[in-house]
Amino acid sequence: MKPYTITKLHNILKRNQFLYFLKQELTDMDFKKYKKEMAESSIKSKAKIQAEMALIKNYWKCKPLHYIRYQLYNKHLSDEELLDYIPPYYHYNVYHAQIFKNIDTAFYSDKYNLARLFAEKGIPAPDTIAIIRNNHATNFHGTEINLEEIASNLKEGEKMFIKPTNGKGGSNIIVVKRINDKLFLNGEDLDVKKIINACDKRHCYIVQYGIHQRTDINSINPTSVNTLRAVTQWRNNRPIMPVCVMRIGRNGKDVDNSHQGGLSVQVDTQTGKLAEFCTSEHGGGQYYTHPDSCVIFKD
Repeated sequence: MKPYTITKLHNILKRNQFLYFLKQELTDMDFKKYKKEMAESSIKSKAKIQAEMALIKNYWKCKPLHYIRYQLYNKHLSDEELLDYIPPYYHYNVYHAQIFKNIDTAFYSDKYNLARLFAEKGIPAPDTIAIIRNNHATNFHGTEINLEEIASNLKEGEKMFIKPTNGKGGSNIIVVKRINDKLFLNGEDLDVKKIINACDKRHCYIVQYGIHQRTDINSINPTSVNTLRAVTQWRNNRPIMPVCVMRIGRNGKDVDNSHQGGLSVQVDTQTGKLAEFCTSEHGGGQYYTHPDSCVIFKD
């Protein structure tokens, strides 16, 4: 089975509206939280909320669950402004499907495939230590790798990330690190012999060393690599970058993904300066300083 087969199957199932929205209603904690909040909201009447949700559903031809998740029930918006909020289902399963119809997105979403392509093309990327399949670690050429020995040789402050090749949102990542001359796996004391056993046999994993970030970015949050997420578009026969945000970790997390509580602050694409405040996609709220480091975001 190819490493990205599970991703391809996931994408097919995700296009089924019934399954897509059923999963969101049953598992999305933000949706559940805001649905309860909407029922208790006094900003708009129930009739107004129902009318707005019906408008969105008729226009986008899918359930308007994003109305709840984006807390639109608390915002005074015109009909046109309401419809400007694109449902994630439409964005990923209709728009993306059309734009990338000739591209094997499942292949390129797989971290194993990307690591091989980067290595072949000489594109800088985190050093890949091993690939884990069926709890067996090898390099790209199939030579067996001793992860226990590699973990034992980690230096103070170094990290080793074990990531599902088809994972998203920072989920199910295993982090091995050395702190005060002791090894930890996901924050707990580590017996190096248990590294492989922590991996799910159903998944393929890629093992990479952590990277060191610039001092100024590290000062905002040192526990994770804080990454730039750039949106690019093709206009007037040239690429442009209309939007860029910095994703920042918090609460001692080793990753900055929004699904893991990461914060997002907009970056001025002309000056490179940070905006006045950041937001939390999951959990909500605006922050003018980092909740842990107290670094001020503005400029």
